[in-house]
Amino acid sequence: LVLWSGFLILSGWAGSLSENLKNELRTSHLLRTELVKDKEHLKVLNDRLVTVNQKLEEKVEKRTQELEQSNEELKKLSWTDPLTQLLNRRSCEERFKSEIARFERTQEPFCIILGDLDHFKSINDSYGHNAGDYVLVEVANILKENSRKTDMVFRWGGEEFLFLLTGTEMKGGIITGEKIRKKIEENVFEHNQQTLPVTMSLGISVYKEGQGMEDCVKNADENLYSAKKTGRNRLHPQPDSLNI
Repeated sequence: LVLWSGFLILSGWAGSLSENLKNELRTSHLLRTELVKDKEHLKVLNDRLVTVNQKLEEKVEKRTQELEQSNEELKKLSWTDPLTQLLNRRSCEERFKSEIARFERTQEPFCIILGDLDHFKSINDSYGHNAGDYVLVEVANILKENSRKTDMVFRWGGEEFLFLLTGTEMKGGIITGEKIRKKIEENVFEHNQQTLPVTMSLGISVYKEGQGMEDCVKNADENLYSAKKTGRNRLHPQPDSLNI
């Protein structure tokens, strides 16, 4: 009886254990099934997240490019004369500093030419400001067309223009200045079926070590004044002063 009772108890325990094991197996199977579904769902979510991030990166990159382009355009506007599209006085100051720094490194000379249109006020008074603007634009085009790639042309202010000639001494400056003067003198300026009298006087200055931009421009301005005083439509120093 004792043995039989033990057998029955053991059988009941084993049956209970077997039932519990079946329940655990069913639970495990259900959990694995849910896990598979969750993995599939997570994969879908991850794929969507990757797509969204790619689109976001593309938009950020595009926006960055637009901002960089806008900044470049603003910079160009701040350094460019709106009428003639030449570099303006502000940009001249920056370029001049760079040229001085280059001179200090290499000792390669450079010079400036300051040009002023003769009797420009009379053109505005006689033919109108539209005619004056036309003259400024045409002169700017002549200056650009007759410049080397390494040279820089600026609208200094009003009817004044400034050339920054890299790697150029006085002789080269005189050659360039006289070429410009003749091109302007020979050009036919016509506005509203009227021919406008346009000439330019020019003064040259070679940069000297230790000078600031103001001193170099002042020397060119003094030579420009001499050109005006001695008859206009001329260059100072004159070509014959160096047997050119």
